[in-house]
Amino acid sequence: MDEQIRQLQQMIDESHFTLVITGAGISVASGIPSMHGLNLAETLQFASTSVLKLAPEHYYRVARHSFLDAIFESGPSLSHKKLAELEEKGKVQGIITTNLDNLHSLAGSKNVAEIQGSFAVNACLKCGKRNYDVNIWNQGKAPRCECGGLYACWPVYAHVGLYNDDVPKAQESR
Repeated sequence: MDEQIRQLQQMIDESHFTLVITGAGISVASGIPSMHGLNLAETLQFASTSVLKLAPEHYYRVARHSFLDAIFESGPSLSHKKLAELEEKGKVQGIITTNLDNLHSLAGSKNVAEIQGSFAVNACLKCGKRNYDVNIWNQGKAPRCECGGLYACWPVYAHVGLYNDDVPKAQESR
């Protein structure tokens, strides 16, 4: 393993442009299960605006159990932090991720394309106001807008798999 790490470091050091693509595996060390480890019933409830509207505090508890506890209690993994450090040093030019957890940004990475959205991309289901602060999910209850409406994160409120605002960011990384 040490030899593989040394070889990877050498490739990064010699590279003129390094783009990192991540998925669920990078967040397992933070306590977020990979797709194989997710509870299907909880995942379906989390993906439902109907559940959010009908039972917002139940929805929040499901999100808390599935994602939020790991995000706010464990935080970014060593891998997230190392990638942010490599970006800071100019060794990594960008990260494309399918993760919703916002852990790359919380670790300090700046050029992150979260192509499937995240808990940091939220919209009020009542008035449509956007909120780009992941911390609205760390208040101990379902987040609400000033208008009284409930916030939902992308992709829950959009019902699609790609966050179109970050797809061009990922394409520009080439």
